[in-house]
Amino acid sequence: MNIEATNCIVFEDSHHDLQAALQTGLKTIVTINDYTRHQDFTGSNLVLNHLGEPEKPFTVISGDTKGQTYLDINFINIL
Repeated sequence: MNIEATNCIVFEDSHHDLQAALQTGLKTIVTINDYTRHQDFTGSNLVLNHLGEPEKPFTVISGDTKGQTYLDINFINIL
């Protein structure tokens, strides 16, 4: 696709997937699940319980959401 890594973002849900994304230098948002919630997500840009919706905000586990409560294209652009 010939896209620079700085123009990409990866969504992952496990430590192993995060490690692959980090090796390529990609920004990564992790959403945890019951199986991965205790894994180490050091290096990710954000760790959230889910991507959120206007009426159902996410919970931030780590990272700076800059006051946002759900993920949308505007929020992705400021990451």
